[in-house]
Amino acid sequence: MIGIGLNLGPSPALQTVQATNLAPDTRLKNELVAELCKQVLAFYRRPVADEVRQQYQAHLLWRQCLVQIKNHDRYVTGYLQGITPNFELQLQTATGTDCLVTAAASQHLHLISAR
Repeated sequence: MIGIGLNLGPSPALQTVQATNLAPDTRLKNELVAELCKQVLAFYRRPVADEVRQQYQAHLLWRQCLVQIKNHDRYVTGYLQGITPNFELQLQTATGTDCLVTAAASQHLHLISAR
């Protein structure tokens, strides 16, 4: 499921929050929705893993922050370094070793302190 919020046309509700619309008329709105649909479906059919990973890296909130994550049945604490090419979270622990945590094996990631 993909959710996207776009202001496609004028609306009194949108005016109250001073939102702008992307398509001033119905024809342009339909063209915009069709193009967005085409792009999303093309990416869905053939996702480029490196592009996805780069976007995750660019928007990673707690990079260089001290975090704790439950990995299987133990807790791991370390500084979040980023996401590996295999989509594992990379933590650097207090001993200086890297810990790679897969999404399937991890849960309960939380911030301990910002750097």
